[in-house]
Amino acid sequence: MSLGIPETGVLLVLFKSKSCGNCRQLYPIFDEIAQKYQPQLKTAVVDIQNDMQSAIEHGVLSVPTIIFFKDKQEIKRLTGLVSKDKIKEVIKKL
Repeated sequence: MSLGIPETGVLLVLFKSKSCGNCRQLYPIFDEIAQKYQPQLKTAVVDIQNDMQSAIEHGVLSVPTIIFFKDKQEIKRLTGLVSKDKIKEVIKKL
């Protein structure tokens, strides 16, 4: 599956797994941020159990991982259970 990384603009991708407790905690935070910041940025969620190839292509070694892309380039990566404030801080710097 292609992530559909846009030529211009910002894309946040959450890599997660159904069996991951931290992923289940992070998902509602990610979803809230996605709704708050649309249409300024796009979001995608990849369940690595269904799409391991995307995880491999982007070097995701553990979940949850959020990758921030801007104009097709990876700008930042957060791994593990991170706070809403930390995610917002990265978005503001983009």
